[in-house]
Amino acid sequence: MKIILDFDDTIFNTHKLIRNVSAVFEKAGFAEEEFFEAHRECKEKVGDFNPKTIIDLLNKVKPFDKIETKKKINSILDNSKDFMYPDFFNFAKGFNKKDLILLSFGEVNFQKIKIKNSEINSFFSKVIITKKNKTEELKPICEKYSEEKIFFIDDKAEQIDKIKEKLPQIITMKTERPQGRHIDIESKLTDYIVKNLDEAKNIINQIIYNKMDQSIFKAYDIRGEYPNQLNEKVSFRIGQVFANYAQRNNPSGEPKKIIVGRDIRLSSENISQALINGITSTGIDVIDIGLASSPHFNYSAAHLNFPAMVVTASHMEKHFNGFKMAFAENITLTKKQLLEIKRTVLSNKEIEVSQTKGSIEKIDILDDYIAEIRQFIKFPFKKLKVVMDAGNCMAGLSIEKVFENTELEVVPLYTELDGNFPNHETNPKIEKNQRDLKKKIIEEEADLGFMFDGDADRFYAFDRNGEVISPSFVSALVGRYLIRNYSGNKVIIEVRTGNVVKDLIEEAGGEILVVKPWYVMIKIALGENPDAVFGSETSGHYLFQDFYKIDDGILTALIFLQAISVEEKSVDAILGELRKKYFIIEEINFEFKCKEKGQEKLVELERYYKERDGKILKIDGLSVIFDDWHFNLRASESEPLLRLNLEANSKELMEEKTREVSELIKKT
Repeated sequence: MKIILDFDDTIFNTHKLIRNVSAVFEKAGFAEEEFFEAHRECKEKVGDFNPKTIIDLLNKVKPFDKIETKKKINSILDNSKDFMYPDFFNFAKGFNKKDLILLSFGEVNFQKIKIKNSEINSFFSKVIITKKNKTEELKPICEKYSEEKIFFIDDKAEQIDKIKEKLPQIITMKTERPQGRHIDIESKLTDYIVKNLDEAKNIINQIIYNKMDQSIFKAYDIRGEYPNQLNEKVSFRIGQVFANYAQRNNPSGEPKKIIVGRDIRLSSENISQALINGITSTGIDVIDIGLASSPHFNYSAAHLNFPAMVVTASHMEKHFNGFKMAFAENITLTKKQLLEIKRTVLSNKEIEVSQTKGSIEKIDILDDYIAEIRQFIKFPFKKLKVVMDAGNCMAGLSIEKVFENTELEVVPLYTELDGNFPNHETNPKIEKNQRDLKKKIIEEEADLGFMFDGDADRFYAFDRNGEVISPSFVSALVGRYLIRNYSGNKVIIEVRTGNVVKDLIEEAGGEILVVKPWYVMIKIALGENPDAVFGSETSGHYLFQDFYKIDDGILTALIFLQAISVEEKSVDAILGELRKKYFIIEEINFEFKCKEKGQEKLVELERYYKERDGKILKIDGLSVIFDDWHFNLRASESEPLLRLNLEANSKELMEEKTREVSELIKKT
């Protein structure tokens, strides 16, 4: 194979370089528009950005210190390696030098300086610097290596389309790089659009080496972009491996059948069929429950008592897909078990194919699922008007049926299933996704608004003004209600949860247990503590001991409404009292260049607050507790981020301490 990479804005951040050079001219007395006008004229004159030409052009506008300006620009160019995209080095190390060719288009001398000073020559078997048409430069390469696969990676759609039109045998990839003042048009002919070179590397490896992208395996589920990372071939393999693994590891014995469900994403039907084909190829029968939310899938594993898989990417964008898995009785796979599945999927180990293929039985258990949820209606609801937003995804299957013939007036919003997600994406935590619901609440003069994520296992609540009701308030009200009305006196919470939960649970005669964030940790804790009635996570997952330890957004909505309905006070009065006493921020994310920097910052803050007599807990990340305020700062598992959650006894103190901690995190 041969991989040809364009230089400017594909592996080298030319936009950043130009901005730095622009700053030099601004200090020399030129307005930004004057510089970019000279930049445009320079490109017309010499075909590329060139500092020498721009100096000559701006000197005609007005005199300035050309020698000092040139010295500063040369200093920038001497450090060209600072403008390399970091993902290039990871990309280049993944391939042999003989396979990599650099194509640099523009003013030859200037391109030579950038390439030399960026110290990347050693990664390429050939470096082509040209002012010719890129297609003309690629023709002889295609002829010389006609028996090999040739990849071309560029950031400019128009260039890729010209090349693909003339040289269709080349596999083209367009990177999504910041284009500055240039408009990044959509490519009509490119084979792949990739966010970065890491994605490009994964696709090349899949094509050339038949390698699967191991990044699709997360801590407790599988997720990736369709079809670049996760496709029918990958799904078939995962189906085979899970069937084989469940035969040997299902806690209640060797299963005869595996349940499969799917969400409404456009790719889900094809992926589901490939998954089913993989399972049945091992001789195991499949129960196909069709369209299903994650709670519906979990219910099927418990109710039918077979291992189960659901095709879903939860709250992620529509071009993603993935899988969640459970053993019979809705027992969660551990991190170790999923790692064992991952290793087998990625290995060359062949799964034995049965001479007798498993059968497929289609079963609809949606009505059973809805009926069991409705059994949690113990008391009449208050006569409330509630807008419920399903986001055109899986909650739309059951919202209206669950609440029909009750005292509630439900105003459905986007309950029609549509895998294009035409109205908004399905993450309820993102403000832009909440806008239509907030508007509808006001228009309808509703008492409340509810929102569910893509697979309906998360729940977000809003008051009559469209303001988010803190998940800690939801947990506190639901937990107190359950302790008063069901068996069990414990509630499982995680380190980010507000004090309101502890206060209301203890007031009702219960106690709390604190675990690490993540709904799987809470599910495991519920299994270990049969006297725990409920568990909650601040991202909107709420799990119920008496409903097979399932995190179910619609059941949460129902029990939240029950909790409000048994109180004499109105919902507004209940929330008003809580908001006067508990002041909790929305989670804030802080980005770092790498995960190591985030860990260093955690150590710094621990030392800082220990010196100030803060109580330190390290259940997950860093928790610091004072009498009148506390915070938790923890690292993201998948990204170089630190996530801050903070609570105080007053709004003023909350704002003050949020500024204080934020400044310490940002301090270099």
